[in-house]
Amino acid sequence: MSREEQLKLLDQMKDSDIDYSDIAATDAEFWQEATVEAARWMVSRETPIASRGNS
Repeated sequence: MSREEQLKLLDQMKDSDIDYSDIAATDAEFWQEATVEAARWMVSRETPIASRGNS
């Protein structure tokens, strides 16, 4: 098998091994999901106002 044939075969294998099922369909969908997840993380990290020690 020639080097060119080997590279072609490797490219085909590489492409077929990728699971695209969890990739957002569009950039807009990706950024919407990323924004929602970031907001959820930020809210989960907030300290409740009552425990901030307002003085």
